[in-house]
Amino acid sequence: MLLIAFFHFIASFVSPPSSTVNTDSLAAAARKNVSTYIDLNNSLTGYYSIDNKGVSIYESANSKLNNKVECKIYWDELPTFKYLLATVPQDSLLSIFKNKGQKKFYINNLPENKNENLVQDTLQLLKGKRIAIDPGHISGDMELGKIEYKYLRLKKDSLKGIQTPIELIEGNLTLATALFLKEKLELQGATVLLTREKTGQSAFGITYDEWLKNANNKTFEDAYNNKEITMEEKNRFIKKRNRRDIFQTYFKFADMRERALKINNFHPDLTLVVHYNVNEKSIPWTGVTPKNYCMTFVPGNIKNEYFEKPENRLELLRLIITNDIESSISFSSNVTASFEKILEVPLATKKDAEYLEKESLETKGKGVFIRNLALTRLIHGTMVYGESLYQDNEKECKLLSELTSTVNGIPTSLRVKQVADAYYDAILRYYLPMPTNK
Repeated sequence: MLLIAFFHFIASFVSPPSSTVNTDSLAAAARKNVSTYIDLNNSLTGYYSIDNKGVSIYESANSKLNNKVECKIYWDELPTFKYLLATVPQDSLLSIFKNKGQKKFYINNLPENKNENLVQDTLQLLKGKRIAIDPGHISGDMELGKIEYKYLRLKKDSLKGIQTPIELIEGNLTLATALFLKEKLELQGATVLLTREKTGQSAFGITYDEWLKNANNKTFEDAYNNKEITMEEKNRFIKKRNRRDIFQTYFKFADMRERALKINNFHPDLTLVVHYNVNEKSIPWTGVTPKNYCMTFVPGNIKNEYFEKPENRLELLRLIITNDIESSISFSSNVTASFEKILEVPLATKKDAEYLEKESLETKGKGVFIRNLALTRLIHGTMVYGESLYQDNEKECKLLSELTSTVNGIPTSLRVKQVADAYYDAILRYYLPMPTNK
């Protein structure tokens, strides 16, 4: 009923298309977006087409051959589509996508962008801005940290100067960073969303063990029907509730989808996905490395294996038709610059990690890479996926283990606070004009 009501709302604003739309330039921009960031080897061409009328999305290559359009956005509908992205809940947006086909809708006199023409208070530099922060991972203790593969454990004799064992859990580092950053942003008038707010908490608002206790056979039947797990995995989970197996095979992906859902329904101006890195060659993270790099990731380079589900085809349409990738590169460049300046951590280059060399694309932003991660693919709008430093670096591990500060009652280190300061610096520089030297 809500969807029908929405289309009635759309119909009430029907008007002729604007004659001022430069369809050639919009089509050219979309093609450049695709060739530069999204489909570099033309493996996705069965799912989309771009012409001087707009962008079409198809359920499959066979649907394209038969001209069976799943959703077409005409160029004169682009303001409408962007408005829907900025205002409509994710489930309603998906329903609109699945039902639109080649029908047209127009909206005249769209409301102003929710943050335009705001008078800035000199004491609240971010007044009116909506900022989402996703503290990566969920582990609050070493037991779950090992299941999640997001921990560091150093024996007291593993590094000179370490008198007691060092244990770091990335889920706690990211949460403390997000809490510090939230405080600073709210003082400047921003409205801030955290996808999780307590140690050990998932995006569902409960711990993994609480979720697992509540899970029943229907949980896994539904996951199978939604094409989130295979028949073999469904039967295995129902037969044996293996904590590690269910976490790694299903729950962590369900948790990421819930994070993206929360963020997209919040309609933020900026999203920050906060992570801490490690040396990829050091598994199981019981030793240290001299390596230390910072980097950020943005959307793009999507693989066609994800397009069986309509929600992923919706994201393909969004990335083709909006400037989300370009704006994310711009903001992420500020973040890497702040990491380098405030944390004094060098910027990564493509040769500095195997996943950068094999899975990532360089951008015009220093230390900014296109990588097909779940959250870079699913989160709408301008976003950064930040990796500020290596936890297992021989100097960083000591700094991170010195619990001389607290935030919301969580013991943490001043180094974590510095990481939050770097993100904060990047946000301010992104929004506020900086003085230039003449």
